[in-house]
This record gives sequence, structure tokens and C-alpha cells, in this order.
Amino acid sequence: MSNLIHQRRLHQLRQLLLNLIYGYYNYRIPVVSTQTYLETLVRLANTLADTLDKKTSHTQNLIKGVILLSMDGTIISINHSMASAIGVKMEMLHGTPLSGFLTNEDQRLWENFHHSSSPPNAFYNSLTFITQEGLLMKYTCTIESMLLPDYGEVYLLSCFSGFKNPNEPTSIASDISPTTKFTSNPADIYYYILSLGDEPIPCVKELVSRADTNSHTILSNFKKQYNISLHNWIKELRLLKSHGMIKETELPIKAIAITLGFKSYPYFSRIFKERFGHSPQELRRNSH
Repeated sequence: MSNLIHQRRLHQLRQLLLNLIYGYYNYRIPVVSTQTYLETLVRLANTLADTLDKKTSHTQNLIKGVILLSMDGTIISINHSMASAIGVKMEMLHGTPLSGFLTNEDQRLWENFHHSSSPPNAFYNSLTFITQEGLLMKYTCTIESMLLPDYGEVYLLSCFSGFKNPNEPTSIASDISPTTKFTSNPADIYYYILSLGDEPIPCVKELVSRADTNSHTILSNFKKQYNISLHNWIKELRLLKSHGMIKETELPIKAIAITLGFKSYPYFSRIFKERFGHSPQELRRNSH
């Protein structure tokens, strides 16, 4: 192994260990076939990352990256934390093909998706990104197509950590599937919503329609047990998510409101200001 390659591998090993110290468990070092003491340490570090990732997967369901893509697969907007993880400044990523930051295998997966003559409305899969330092960064990703007033049809890509398959919830409510009927116990709905993590929360009407009792009973039981109405709790969760996305991403504010289930932008803007004391636009201006 040449000295330059040796130094690069040492640097990658150091970066991986630092990421583990700070709680970022989804990074890996590409494995090579060379059998040396250093490569043995690399494999051990990857194994440690795998172990820590599995141990925390049931407690994490966190969105790490939000990327807005044009229909040709180039980046329109990306949140700061995702750009930092890749190791490239946000402004340098605009107009860059997403495939340029994926492994060869996942490049083919992505190309097959967005070059399909009739791509599905949603995509659920793992994508592995390559950082500027050569580390592999694996996320569970969802990609949905949507229409935005200023952009037309676009893709919204969300990258999650803490679980491997978005179709297999890993929270305390892992036994509740999206089609399961709820009992009259409001905890069923409460834990189901928590299991969604950063996925969109269904409306109250949809949730209560799946209960095996009438809507009045389930709504009354929910308020009695949690001291807040189901409607207000969902609104609060959506507002908290919108606050984080406006602050941490460059996504259009209207797109964030639509994604989180707010049907009317004026209504969203009004209740946002009532909740936080400033408008969504003011938060965006002060965050960037």
C-alpha cells in the first residue's frame, strides 16, 4: 500500500471514529481486499459502527437530509446538515446531478427510478452517498413527486437514519401497520403517530375512521387521556416539524406546508405566527 493511500485510509478511519464519538452511526469506510493490519482495523471500525447503529435503531427515526430535485435528477435545494455531511458547500451542490454523490450500485438504482417512462409516485429504498472524504453514508430514503407553484413537478427526497426499511416501523408501535384498525384505546393512535417519525401525519378524519368505535368516543378518550385534543396535538406536531424544516433546509416554505399536510398556505402562515411569534418568512430570513 503506497504511503498516500495509507494516509488516506488512516484519515478515513479517524473520521469514522470521530463520527461514532459524536453519535453519527451511519458512516462506513469502503472495504478493500488488501489484508493488512490497517485494513483489519477498518473492518473492526465498520463492525463497531454496525453494532452501534443496530443498538440505537429502535430509538431513532430522524430525518437527516431533505433534497429538492428537478425531474432530470439535478439538485435544486438541499438542507445545510446534509450538505455538511457530504462535505460540499450548499451553493456548490445546486444544479449538480444527485447520481454524482451515490455509489455505482445506487446510481443504477436511482437512474432506473427517474428514467422510467412511468416512475412510481413514491420510492422507498436505501441509498449510499459518498462523502468528499471517501466515506460511505447510508440512509433510508423516500422520494415523492409533487407539484410546486414556482418549480412545476419536482422530486422531494428525504433521508432518514435509525431504521433500515420505512415499511417496517421500529418504534414502540412497531406492531401497528398503516392498515391496522385502532381500538377505543387512544394509545393506539398516539403510538402510531409517534411511529411515523418524520413521515406525514394522516388527518384526524382518516385516523378515527380506522377505529373500531365511533369518532366521538375515540376523540373523547384521547382528550381525556392526553389532556389535548387529537386535532390540536397533530397540529402542534406539524408546526414543530415545519419550524425545523424552514430553519434547516432551503426548501420553499409552501412546499414544506404542503408536505406536512397543511392544505392552505395562508392558514399555515397564520397559525405558525400564532404559535412561534414570527412568520415562516421571518424565520427563514433569520436562519440563513
